[in-house]
Amino acid sequence: SCSGDNAGSGHAVIGDTNGCWDRNGNAVPLLEGETVSLHIDAPPRLLLLGAGAESVPLQEFVRRLGWRSLCVEHRGRWLEFAQRASVDELLEQPPQLAANVWRRRRIDAAVAMSHNYSMDSANLRLLAASDIGYVGLLGATSRRDLLLRDIGEEAASRLRGRLHAPVGLHLGGSGPDVLALSIASELQRHFAERAR
Repeated sequence: SCSGDNAGSGHAVIGDTNGCWDRNGNAVPLLEGETVSLHIDAPPRLLLLGAGAESVPLQEFVRRLGWRSLCVEHRGRWLEFAQRASVDELLEQPPQLAANVWRRRRIDAAVAMSHNYSMDSANLRLLAASDIGYVGLLGATSRRDLLLRDIGEEAASRLRGRLHAPVGLHLGGSGPDVLALSIASELQRHFAERAR
């Protein structure tokens, strides 16, 4: 890049290709009719349905990795976890009302992590009706199986291939920090595979 009146303009060489752009980011022709463009994807947006002790360390990974977060939480002590995590956006609404908001947003991955069976059930039904490519669910496989039975075969079938439950890579260890690391690791793998 350059300074002064040309701040933001630049030139790049990748292999045998030269690229130039002006200070507004517009490609500058290199040869007659030839331009080079640079495509930068928007950062992944993560929907967190619920909050808990893992929220603070998970949000640290989200921030460090350059992702964006939207957390849905409205319950007193659980709301404190979301507030302490300093998520990018917090919706203090129950699942159905919050869905009216997040359905209008670009969401790349969602994690149902309310620590409450009926709320996770409601959130799974809402996620089943969405086109979000990654759906994570906090909790044991036995809890997952009960929830899938509870939401019904039609909704459960719409989650096939998208549901990661229990959410996170199996890294060993326990506690909120390890859980946050395992969730962030699995999400990173998902986002990297999707970008290929």
